[in-house]
Amino acid sequence: EEQILYVDDIDIRVYYDTCPCPPTDTADYDWEVDLTQSCNIPETGSCDLGTGTLSFLNTGYATCINTITTTDLGPFNSGQTLYMNSGCIIYVDG
Repeated sequence: EEQILYVDDIDIRVYYDTCPCPPTDTADYDWEVDLTQSCNIPETGSCDLGTGTLSFLNTGYATCINTITTTDLGPFNSGQTLYMNSGCIIYVDG
């Protein structure tokens, strides 16, 4: 996601990194991964979203490399791809 700020006619663009798993102290977090960032998810270790959901924005791809626990996954739309390597496990417990 991009936020554009204008300060004294200067165009400042702030990009949000959607690749990292939400902090572990933020239980019940809905994680929206921006596929234009071509993320490895989760970047390090496993990711437990509590009662939160995992969804994907825009077109592009992400690669699942570790364990993710969520209550809901998707849906996927045209142009969205999730690659899964050998370390990827996604638990959907809804």
